[in-house]
Amino acid sequence: MTLDGTAETTGRACIFCGGRPLTREHLLPAWLAGVLPSDDPVIQFRTVGPGEGDHREWSRRPFRQNTRFVCERCNSGWMSRLEETSRPVLAPAIRREPCIFDQEQQGVAAAWAFKTCLVLQATQSEGPPLAPPFHFLHVRRSRTPPPQVAVWIGSHYRSLRDPVNSAYVQSPVALSPLDDRLPEDSAFGYLCFLAVGGISFVVIGHRYRNRAELRYEGILTDAIEQVWPDPRPTLQWPPRYMMDRDLVDVITHPPGGFTIRVWPAWPGADTGPDHP
Repeated sequence: MTLDGTAETTGRACIFCGGRPLTREHLLPAWLAGVLPSDDPVIQFRTVGPGEGDHREWSRRPFRQNTRFVCERCNSGWMSRLEETSRPVLAPAIRREPCIFDQEQQGVAAAWAFKTCLVLQATQSEGPPLAPPFHFLHVRRSRTPPPQVAVWIGSHYRSLRDPVNSAYVQSPVALSPLDDRLPEDSAFGYLCFLAVGGISFVVIGHRYRNRAELRYEGILTDAIEQVWPDPRPTLQWPPRYMMDRDLVDVITHPPGGFTIRVWPAWPGADTGPDHP
């Protein structure tokens, strides 16, 4: 599969339920063309991997790419309902209009961003997605990100000069414990940055089933606001400072960055298929 989503797929099952047959699904939903109408080609960005990774830029009419990675039941069922719910919630921010998200709307925004990142993960990677299978199953069943995922919302600096744009960055995330008795884990999880128009999201997920708390404490604290798993009563958008794809590496730099507190599981507890 190419990074611009143009290749066909064969012999695959639905990434969310394992069903068949597969149908065409937009990488970014078709309703975005109504929110940001444009027939002019725009530059689109994809970066897969740490640092610069596998970076691609190409020009194409926006919001028309599709691929076959989901089945008809998911595509026309829960995914369609999520898109219908998300459009009125996200459209003002996509158009760079100041707005307020209540707790329910923050949950909708987080679910949409997470679902969209999973679709992009499945279609942008030559190997398996960075997210483990139970993350795909959870969003299909509950319409929310799983407890192992945290989502932040921000603005998008690039939209000031390019209102109709999209950007996607994904990278594996390693765990460096503060306790020297614990080993480092290079396959701990993943980070995704997704931007459409004036809005952006940072999505971080991990493979552990233990109770965990993800937080951001860094120089861009005022550029991203956490909307999952603990939404505040109301959230004013946009944040004080602007976010951009060029700052994805910056938000992970020490001494700040993303931290996680993991609570040990009881002996014999099910901590997931990836980590005992």
